[in-house]
Amino acid sequence: MIDEYYTRVFVTESEAGVNAVEAAACAARAYLDGKPRRTKQAERDLSFSASPFLKTLPPETWTEDALLLALGRLVGQDDVAIGALLRHVARVAPATAKRAVCVSGVALQRNARHRREVGRLAIVAPDEFEDFNFALDTIVAQCRDARERLDRLRQPFAEMSPVALLAYASLYAFKHVVPLQEVSAAREDALEGFWRAVTDVLAWKLKTTGSSGFRVTERGIGKCFGAHLSPWLFPTPGWQRRTDLLAAFEDLMDAESELQEAERAAEVFCYDDAAGFVRDGDRLEFVIRDPDAQAAWRRADERLGRLQRYWYMRGMVAFVDSPMATEVIGRPENHEWNRTAHIKAMATQLRLGEVYGVGDTVSTGTGQEVPLFKAVLTRELVAAFGQMEFVQPYRDHLARGGDWAAALGALALGGLANGMQNRLPVTFSRREDKIRNIVGWTVSADRPRGSRTESKAIVDFWTSDWSRLAERLRRREPGLVPELFERPFLKLGQYLFELPWVSAFQNNQHAAINNLRRLGSRRGETARETRRIEERLAALFRERGFRVRLNWQPDGEAGEVDLVCARDGGLLVLEVKSSYMRGSLREAWLHGTMTLRRAGNQLRRKVPAVVRDAELVADLAPGLASPPLVRAWIVDTSIEHDHERFGGFLKISLEELIIALRDERRLLDEADRVFGADLESGGGSETDRLREAVDATLYPGGFTFAGFVDVIESASVWKRPGNKRAAWREWLAALQRFTSRRRRTPGSISSSGSAPTSPP
Repeated sequence: MIDEYYTRVFVTESEAGVNAVEAAACAARAYLDGKPRRTKQAERDLSFSASPFLKTLPPETWTEDALLLALGRLVGQDDVAIGALLRHVARVAPATAKRAVCVSGVALQRNARHRREVGRLAIVAPDEFEDFNFALDTIVAQCRDARERLDRLRQPFAEMSPVALLAYASLYAFKHVVPLQEVSAAREDALEGFWRAVTDVLAWKLKTTGSSGFRVTERGIGKCFGAHLSPWLFPTPGWQRRTDLLAAFEDLMDAESELQEAERAAEVFCYDDAAGFVRDGDRLEFVIRDPDAQAAWRRADERLGRLQRYWYMRGMVAFVDSPMATEVIGRPENHEWNRTAHIKAMATQLRLGEVYGVGDTVSTGTGQEVPLFKAVLTRELVAAFGQMEFVQPYRDHLARGGDWAAALGALALGGLANGMQNRLPVTFSRREDKIRNIVGWTVSADRPRGSRTESKAIVDFWTSDWSRLAERLRRREPGLVPELFERPFLKLGQYLFELPWVSAFQNNQHAAINNLRRLGSRRGETARETRRIEERLAALFRERGFRVRLNWQPDGEAGEVDLVCARDGGLLVLEVKSSYMRGSLREAWLHGTMTLRRAGNQLRRKVPAVVRDAELVADLAPGLASPPLVRAWIVDTSIEHDHERFGGFLKISLEELIIALRDERRLLDEADRVFGADLESGGGSETDRLREAVDATLYPGGFTFAGFVDVIESASVWKRPGNKRAAWREWLAALQRFTSRRRRTPGSISSSGSAPTSPP
């Protein structure tokens, strides 16, 4: 029976000679991994919490991670009585009880049932839990107060339509966000925080809007904009600016920011082992407990930026190799914008292909096939359009006049004067018009006039259907809410709304990754993409002289081994995991304690199975030394928890592995020097010179198994070599010497003619 399952696991392991700590950990891992299968989670919760062996374990057992995580999961479940077990652990292992309460996430839950049980732990161990409970109560109260304030400040917008709310979000963006010009990590964080705030407000609005609010007509849009936008852009007697509503929206954004800060503090309390809070009288002080671990999080952010530039460099080399390098793309005055858009699109396609296994085409939510490159190029051209036709002119008007509303009005009037172009801070068009307007961007050699089918698929790929999303939110059905940048075409009825202040600043590479890997994780081709990741990685190893066995299935229950690679008498076992770009500490923690923990457990079973198989070893690594040089790594598409160990095995990012195998560390270094540089395009004959100019090999003595292992395990890919500015100057000079024998390429962004007259 299920209520005895975990006890049987414990007893079986104990009878096999395993000590109590490991036997209990085996039972806990079974619980965490969702065993036994075909049972409901609630039944597994009840079964594990009722296992009698948990109260007989020696105190040191509770330092085992699996037991801690299992207890934390129980504390987070409302339908399980865990008071007696929690009090027992608080007596014998109070540090574990506190950490379990943290990782349960009760600080983030609005009505956690077990908060009362946690409060009673101060009776069991007052020295351990009085200050702990004070910190927990304080953080919970801050989150509660922030939510209550937010609920109050939402009331002025309770009866407002989603379209009107978009108008005020856009006014706010052009008043407070678009004028910021400095490029910094803090500004990027502020942008992402603002977008999350707007996403949350819009999700609330969709959830509370009846079906009639989604029956949108052009007349209704005009009436809405006439009441809420036009008075700000075109001051006219009789048109009253709703300064009260704009001020209320500003307060609403402040409240959203306050809630974000409170929830970030709660996430630190729950999931950050490196930092936390200590009591200082009647207040909490933030403290760094482990500076090295805290620095690791900062390094992850830095590495993400370096990887972004690395792929841009790869895209630049691909562009130089392509026929596009000698062409004028679009109108001559827009050539630089268009060229940068093509380079960025090539970079995104390379990253999606090599890291995430995405093919040349992907499916939309409606089942259509969309060409990947054209889909990402569309977003890059939209971003270029937003910068060129909205952001820069607005900033110019603002610099001359100093008044944000007047500058926004001048932007809109300039659009009307230039062929009745739409330069409102939020734009819209019929879906059919949008499809027709971007047909020119699907031009190819076999479709010289473009493809309406492809255009339709591209539009759908980037569209968030608000009517369907609202229905799901009202029904409280599980599912993800797209961030504004992930699917920036907002569909209401037959109309698509766009926010140029999002398009101009969003990270289109991250948008494409999360569109496919977060929102589209259940697409039909995701299994093929996972296989493709492994196949392409295997090909890189083979190019380095490794013998590779892909998706090897050992005898027994160890499970399929993704890659076994051998060279120079050494053996490498890889467990490959793929996911998406995470945006919170909680998501990163869950990834580590679920996906990566399981990967470590899988390697614990798989590595011995590989080493035991004499036929496999003889085939891949004849003459393997004894004891053999064997390494096993968890290879993951995400950067979180890089170079940490799970189950004793090193976790590394797939992109680090790619860079090491390609010996391209130099492309990570100071790439911002060439990002956006004024480079002349030219012939592919110069490509080898360019690559040689930036190479700084990771393997000065030649590539060997031992040398490769050392490069990975010492994180040499991320170390900056000596400053070789001369190589960069040579590289830039070579690019700038490229000839300008150009011809026009159709189907690209322009400010008039066949290009769309509103953001495409």
